[in-house]
Amino acid sequence: MLQAPLAAITARLGEEKELEIHGLRGSALALLLARLAVASGRSLVVVSEEYQQSLELRRDVAAYLQLLSAGERPPVLLNFPPLQRLPYRQVLPLITLEQARIATLYRLRQEKHYLLFTSITALADRLAPPELFFRRFFTLEWGEAIDREELVERLAANGYLRVPTVDEPGDYSLRGSILDLFSPLYDQPIRLDFFGDEIESLRHFDPVSQRSRKEELERVTIAPAHEILLPANREAVKERLKARFVELNNSRLDMGGIYRRLQREPHFPGIDALLPAVYPAWADLRDYLDEAGLPVLVEPARLDDKLQNLQQMLADAHEKAAARQQFTYPPTAFLAPVAASRDFFVGRQQLLVGGEAAGPPAAAAAIEINSRDNRDLRDALRLAAASQEERLFAPAAAIIQGWLRQGQRIILCGRSRASGERLQRLLADYELPCASDDEQLHPGKINLRQLSLGQGTRLVDERLVIITESDIFGAKKKGRRPSRPGSGRQQFYDDFSALKTGDYITHIDYGIGIYRGLQTMEVEGIVNDYLVLEYQDRDLVYVPVDRFNLIHAYHGTGDQPPRLTKLGGSQWERSKAKARQAIDDFLVELVDLYASRQVENGHAYPPPDRVYGEFEAGFPYEETPDQRQAIDEVIADLQAARPMDRLICGDVGYGKTEVAIRAVFLVVNSGRQAAILVPTTILAQQHYHTFRERFASHPIEVAVLSRFKSPAEQQEIIRRLREGKVDVLIGTHRLLQKDVVFKNLGLLVLDEEHKFGVRHKERLTTLKKNIDVLSMSATPIPRTLQMSLSGLRTLSAITTAPRDRLAVRTYVAAYDDEIIREAVTKELGRGGQVFFVHNEVTTIEAMANHLRALLPTVRLAVAHGQMPPAALEKVMLAFANHETDLLLCSTIIESGLDIPNANTLIINKAHRFGLAQLYQLRGRVGRAQKKAYAYLLVPSLDQLSYDARRRLTALAEASELGSGFRIAMQDLEIRGAGNLLGKKQSGHISAI
Repeated sequence: MLQAPLAAITARLGEEKELEIHGLRGSALALLLARLAVASGRSLVVVSEEYQQSLELRRDVAAYLQLLSAGERPPVLLNFPPLQRLPYRQVLPLITLEQARIATLYRLRQEKHYLLFTSITALADRLAPPELFFRRFFTLEWGEAIDREELVERLAANGYLRVPTVDEPGDYSLRGSILDLFSPLYDQPIRLDFFGDEIESLRHFDPVSQRSRKEELERVTIAPAHEILLPANREAVKERLKARFVELNNSRLDMGGIYRRLQREPHFPGIDALLPAVYPAWADLRDYLDEAGLPVLVEPARLDDKLQNLQQMLADAHEKAAARQQFTYPPTAFLAPVAASRDFFVGRQQLLVGGEAAGPPAAAAAIEINSRDNRDLRDALRLAAASQEERLFAPAAAIIQGWLRQGQRIILCGRSRASGERLQRLLADYELPCASDDEQLHPGKINLRQLSLGQGTRLVDERLVIITESDIFGAKKKGRRPSRPGSGRQQFYDDFSALKTGDYITHIDYGIGIYRGLQTMEVEGIVNDYLVLEYQDRDLVYVPVDRFNLIHAYHGTGDQPPRLTKLGGSQWERSKAKARQAIDDFLVELVDLYASRQVENGHAYPPPDRVYGEFEAGFPYEETPDQRQAIDEVIADLQAARPMDRLICGDVGYGKTEVAIRAVFLVVNSGRQAAILVPTTILAQQHYHTFRERFASHPIEVAVLSRFKSPAEQQEIIRRLREGKVDVLIGTHRLLQKDVVFKNLGLLVLDEEHKFGVRHKERLTTLKKNIDVLSMSATPIPRTLQMSLSGLRTLSAITTAPRDRLAVRTYVAAYDDEIIREAVTKELGRGGQVFFVHNEVTTIEAMANHLRALLPTVRLAVAHGQMPPAALEKVMLAFANHETDLLLCSTIIESGLDIPNANTLIINKAHRFGLAQLYQLRGRVGRAQKKAYAYLLVPSLDQLSYDARRRLTALAEASELGSGFRIAMQDLEIRGAGNLLGKKQSGHISAI
C-alpha cells in the first residue's frame, strides 16, 4: 500500500528540506504516516490545527499500523495535549492534562521510535527548560535505603500534596511505615512499605479499594506533580518579579500578596501568570524532541491562522488585564512570537501535508497523491434513503461490485467483531461474500478486517479501496447523546444544596414538616450543626446533620400544600400503618398482575430480517458491548411467547433510547403499534423529533399527543390511532386517558421510569395483559430494582460508555465578568445557546439584571422551581425553540431537558454543589457534534477548601466516559471523609 508514492517521498526527503504532499483525501494521510513511520524508522511529530483532530488522526494511524506491522514492533504513539493556560485569568489547572504532558515529555526521552500527535497550540506553549524539568525526576528501588523524612520533603518540593487517602496524581500519604504516592508516569499509585529506612516492598495499588497488587516492582520513577514548580531558592524569582513591577510602574499592584503566595507552596493556582519569572529562559516542545525526528505539519495555512488567532486572543486578554490593574507579562512571554507555524522547524526537514494544493510550489518541492474518498458510496445510500427504496443498500452494493469487476483490492473495516459479522451478513445478502483473516490482498476480492478507522480512502494508482462502516452507514458521531434527558431530582436529599428553607420534608420518625434552616448549637458541651424542622402548632425538631439521611423530599399529589404532622400523638404512626396496609394490598394486586402476565400467551415476533438489519446498520453511532447485549436481550424477549417486562438501566448518555428504537422498529415492522410514555411535554416533543428522524427512511407514522396539540388535533390523532394509521404514539399521562384507544398495541416503552407511579405504569398493561413492556431509567428506584432482582421483571444494565465521545471542556475559574462575556459571546457567535446556573432564587433576579447590563444584546430568560408550572414550561419551551439565547436558572435543568443547541454551561458558586450534582448539570451540554464548554465559577481559587478543589478538578478532568454512579460514589467519598474526620463526635447526639 502506498508503495510507489512512498518511494518517491523517501527519495525526495533525501534531497529537499521541505516537501509538500497534496491530494490526501479520506484516511490517506493516516495511511501515509503509518507507512512512512514503518518504512523509514524515523520518529514523526504530527502537528494539527486542533487537538481533537490530532486524536482522530492518531486513531486512524493506530489502525493502519495494526494492518502494516504484522509481527513487527510498531512505533510508540504519543499525545501531547495543550494545557489551555490562561495567564490573565485565575483558572484551576487540570491535573490529568498535566499528567499526560509530563508523561509524554518523559517518554520522548525514553523512546527511540515514536509518532507524536499534538496541536499547534501545544507546540507554541512555553515549557520549563529540559535541564530544569528532568532535574525533578528521581527513582526509587526495592531494597534501597532512604530517609523517609527527606523523601517526604522531596515530594513536597515536587508539588505533591499530602492527603489522607491517595487517589489522584500528585497525592502522597504517610501512615506509619507505609508511604503511598501517585506519580504522573503511572496509571496507578505506588505503595512503599519501609522496614526502618529500607524499602521492603514496592507495589502498585488500587486507589478505589486501596488494596496492593501482588506483583513486586523493582524500580519506579517519580516525576514532578506539575510542569511549573518554584525552585527551593525563590529569591531569584522574587528579584525578577521586582524588576517587572518596576517596568509596570503601577503603585496599585498588590506585590505583597504575590510574594506571600511564593512562600506558601511550590505550585498554586495562578502560577501560570508568573511563568516568565519562574523560568526566564525560553523553552518549548521542540527542545524535548529527537533531532532526527521528522515534523509533519497538517494543513500549514490553517496552522498559521490558528496561531495568529491565539496571539490576538492573548493580546486582547492582556489589554483587559492591564486595565484591571493586574500584574501581567506581555503575550510574547507566554507564546512564541513567530509569523508562521512552519518557522518552528526552520532549518530542519519537514513534511507539509494537506488536501488540494494552494498553488504552484515556491521553494518547496511537491508531490501529488491520487487518492479519493468514498463519497459516492455515501451519496448512493443517501439517495436510496430519500426515495425509501426497499433494498436501501442495493446502490452501494452495485458500486462495490463495480470496483471488484475492475480488479480493485478492497479492505472492509469493522470496528468490532460484532460489527464485522454484521457487515459480512449484510454483504452476503447482496452476493458480496467477504473473506477474513487473510493477510494477502487479492484483486477482485473483499477482505474483512477489524480496524477502528474513522473513514476510508481509495488509492487510484495502487488499485486499493479501503471502506469503513462510516462510509456505508454514515459517520459514527462524536459526542453522542441519546435524545433523552438525564436523571431527575432524587427521592432523597443527598446534598445540603438541594434542601432549601421552606421546603416540605418528611422525617421517617416525625412525619411531614417544613425545613427552617441550619442552626449551630451546643449540647452537653459539644458544638454541632442541626437542621431545624417545624411541625404543627410551630413545634420544632432539631436534627443533627449526621442524621440527614432520615429526611426525605416530600412528594405529594395535587397542588395543595400538605398538612403538617402533630408531634407527640399517634397521627404519624397511624398514617404509616395505613400506608403499609395499602402497600401490602397493592403488592398482592401487583403480583397477581405479573403472575397472569407470566402465563399469558404473548405475541412472538419473527426474528429480525434484512429490513431490520439495514435499519440497525443505519444507527449513526457505534454500539457498546453492553448496549449490544441489551438490544439482543430485548429482541429475544420480543421473539418469546410470553409478554416482555424488562428494565433497561444505564447512565446518562449510554444509549438506552436506541435500545427502545430497535424494539419499536421490530414491533411496528410486524404490523403492531407502539406507545412511548414520558413524564414531560418537552421530552415528548424531543422524542417525537428523534423517532421521526430515525424512522425517516421507512414508512412508519409517528405522532405525539400532548397539551401542545389543540383539542381538534388531539382528536384527529386519536381517530387515526384507533384506525391503525398511527404506528408510534409518544405522549405524557395523556396516553393513559380512556379516550386513547389503540387498534393493535404491541409495545409500551416507559422512559424516565422512575418518574411514574406504579398505578400509572400498570394501567396500560392491565388494558391488555399480553403487551410487551420496556422500561428505561438512569436512576431506578428501589422498588423497580427489587422487582427486577426478584424475578418479576428482567434487567439489562448498560455500564460501558460510548467510544470516541467528545469531552466537555471544563474550566474552574474565579468569578470574572470578562469570562462570562467571552464565553457567552463565543457560544452565540457559533449559533448556540447558554445555560447559566445561579442556584439562589432570592438573588436570581438581581443576577438577571446584572447579566442584562453585561450582555445587552442577549435574549435572556429566567427559570426556577418556584415559578408557576405553566410559566416555567413556557420559558423552557421558548429556550428549546431558540427563542432565547441564555437561560438563567436554578438546578431545575438538572433533569428533563435535552437541547443539543445549548453547548456552553456556566455555573456560579460551583463550590457549593456536590460532585454528582455537577456531573448531572454538565450533562445538559455536549449533546451535539459541537465542542461543549463548562465554566465552574467560584469567588476565589485561593479561598477554596481542599475538598472543594478536589471535587471541582475531579469533574473538570472527568470526561463523559465516566459513570454517573462512579462520580456519585467519588462525591460521597470526598465529602463523607471530611464529615467523618471533622464531626465524628456528633454521632453521640440524638434528635431532641
